[in-house]
Amino acid sequence: MKHVACWTLRSSPWILAVSLATGIAFSQELREETEISIRCRLPDDAARSSPFLRQHSWLAPQPGEYTYKLWLPPGYLADTTRRWPCLFIASPGGDAKMGRMADWIRQHKFIAIMLVESRNGPWGPIVGNFLAAHDDAVQRWRIQEGLKWATGMSGGARAASVFAQCRPGFSAVILQAAGFAQGPDAKYVADVARANNVVVAMCMGRNDRNRSEAAAIRSVIGSRLFRAFEFDGGHEWAPAEVFAQAADWAWAMVCQEGPPNPALKDYYVQVLADKLKEARAKSDAWARYRGLSDAVEYARSRDLARDPKLVSELQAATSEMTRLRNDPAVARQAQAHDALARLRQSGSRIPPAMLRMQLQAFLQQYSGTEAAEEAQRLLNELGDASKSGRGN
Repeated sequence: MKHVACWTLRSSPWILAVSLATGIAFSQELREETEISIRCRLPDDAARSSPFLRQHSWLAPQPGEYTYKLWLPPGYLADTTRRWPCLFIASPGGDAKMGRMADWIRQHKFIAIMLVESRNGPWGPIVGNFLAAHDDAVQRWRIQEGLKWATGMSGGARAASVFAQCRPGFSAVILQAAGFAQGPDAKYVADVARANNVVVAMCMGRNDRNRSEAAAIRSVIGSRLFRAFEFDGGHEWAPAEVFAQAADWAWAMVCQEGPPNPALKDYYVQVLADKLKEARAKSDAWARYRGLSDAVEYARSRDLARDPKLVSELQAATSEMTRLRNDPAVARQAQAHDALARLRQSGSRIPPAMLRMQLQAFLQQYSGTEAAEEAQRLLNELGDASKSGRGN
């Protein structure tokens, strides 16, 4: 693989490259699903635009020349206007690869930026490699701001946690085998991640020496934006299926649960299409109704309901929901679902003993419904809390 300094020729599947070893200019075909090694330079003043780096001076990047490997998803060259999600990858030993993550990256059509010089050691080259690669990549490749992610294993995970706070536009970090970076005071450095509501997934082997960090990171980030994914293993990259679970969760949190971002509308439209397709594939009337209801509510929450291109499809979904709700069985399930939502909303404002009474009454009225199963789970939790003294 040649290490080259590259310039993209606009509207062309070729890049103009200069070999750093020979100084000879040549053209290299820009291919999808192929790793291309790119050299770039970090100027002396690159860190000045980052308040995070100014605050944490011990993370000061080392200027100089760095390398990253670029992987473009299928369809990138054909669609010259679309912007794509991007995953920055760091390895504790340097020369990062997609590895076990490759299938998920390919299926979800992420651009992959694999850092070469970033490795365990001083923070200067780690941060320097990221800044050089990031600032070069966002200028030359069509990367979607708001869908930039970072991941890494062990020291690479700690590096990834820093990357997502150095530059804006990051929405998720997938930590593997370690938590956030720690400052000179041994505290996790997560101030920008918290302020920007960055979603944090952690893949951790059950025999990993860092396993206890999962609880520590949860307390730093908060339960809503953090989830741990354990697997049978030690201090290693997560198995493909575990990484996929973590990445799928992060994608749902960013595109469905996170605050609406107008820049991500194209991705919201795709999520909506997937929801409608999944709902209409269900043969059970109640499951179909729930799926359509979820899709319509999602469209409202992402400000898609007024889009002229989507109005007719959403009207069709709403009409089908009305027809389905005329079924007495579906109507009862829907009434139970709505009643439980109201009960849960009021639950935080009433004493536990009264909430238990209301849940018991709910179970008598709506026995046999899907919502009754959830009500029973809530009632069991209240009983467990009462036994431990937390419900008094």
